[in-house]
Amino acid sequence: MLIFKALKRDIEFRKKCMITLGILILIRIFCSIPTLGVNAEYFKTILQENTSLGFLNTLTGNGLSSLSVMALSITPYITASIMVQLLGICFPKIHEMQYSSMKDDRDKIEKATIILGFFLAFTEAIAMSAVFGKQGLLIKYTWYWVLIVALIWTAGASIASVLGKYITDNYIGNGISLILAMNIFSSYLSDSKSIYITLIEGKSDTGKILFGLGIFLFFLLLFALTVLLQESEKDISVIYSQKTGNGKNLTHDDVIPLKLCPGSVVPVIFTSTIMTMPVLFVTLTNKHENEFLKYLDTSYWFTSTTPKYTAGALIYVGLVFFFTFYYTDITMNPVEIADNLRKSAGIIPGIRPGKETTEFLKKERKYILAIGAFCLAFIALLPFVINGILGTSSSSLSFLGTSIIITVGVVHETMTILNSMTMNEKYIEKSEKEGLFRA
Repeated sequence: MLIFKALKRDIEFRKKCMITLGILILIRIFCSIPTLGVNAEYFKTILQENTSLGFLNTLTGNGLSSLSVMALSITPYITASIMVQLLGICFPKIHEMQYSSMKDDRDKIEKATIILGFFLAFTEAIAMSAVFGKQGLLIKYTWYWVLIVALIWTAGASIASVLGKYITDNYIGNGISLILAMNIFSSYLSDSKSIYITLIEGKSDTGKILFGLGIFLFFLLLFALTVLLQESEKDISVIYSQKTGNGKNLTHDDVIPLKLCPGSVVPVIFTSTIMTMPVLFVTLTNKHENEFLKYLDTSYWFTSTTPKYTAGALIYVGLVFFFTFYYTDITMNPVEIADNLRKSAGIIPGIRPGKETTEFLKKERKYILAIGAFCLAFIALLPFVINGILGTSSSSLSFLGTSIIITVGVVHETMTILNSMTMNEKYIEKSEKEGLFRA
């Protein structure tokens, strides 16, 4: 409610919201522009044959299936972000720059990510247009058409990344996350149609109603679980004491919030992207007989005909746990928190300051993160399980859990930012009702 009042009252806030929305709409318009010289129906066949690539199509807002100028969208930037994050594990200097308190260091990492994303976009675009071009992607297969199409897709991916960074720096929310969420939102309509054709069409009228209601309730449950996951946290009580000038001790209570899912959408995006990349590479090289990669292909999971490949889901769960703990390790340091508590005369009731506080925070964090990572993996994998049980090959249903986690996470993050920006509206409303001063 305060957000709508702020839109009406605050011209600058309204301007930022409108420009942010305008940029997102502009990107969606680009996604509807077809690429010159390509067979627009070509990639739809590949996506039907390999449901694992459906995740990439979802991230591009169906730009990949329609082969628009935004066929790659922000996926190269996401891949570049993963590579930079992993480099931070190997090289401490990069890790320090990623989470430095100095803006210049963080800007350097961001610029490096965008540049790396550009080179990845060009590499992917060249590979796709050259390899798939021979198989029917290009209407006319010549070296210059391969280059033209690759440059168009590279430009589209670069524009999306730069505009995302521009939104983050100047307007509202995380631009890359907003573009990603907008892409996923735009695919919901076509995904719903695909799910209807796969699961409901052909049934009796009563069956359609019952099955449709069941699917709707299932989606609603997934959304509710995801919202609960994003909102849940455990508060650790802290007591601060301070001596006054007359020798008395003043105390006040506070909390250290431990979020159930501090990484928000990062673990599932990174995990799904890493799982999809080898499958895309095999598709590019046209070597479909690779046995190991069937474990990464989600279309083989939880099926009665190929049960052994369900072991690939364990790799998925392991990666979700890894990125959940890794992301939290670099954003929440128990040693640093314990040291800050000691310096500010704060204690956790029943826990000694210093090393004991550090160990307590590590233990609590490990417990909370394990639950959060398990819940993330459960929501992401549940549609895969249902897909396998029903014996369908709908990528729209398979990646529904991942899509919901991403959209709910981005909406939650953006609403938090909007609420913080409209705090002034709360005080204005209070002053109008009660006056600036109360007796």
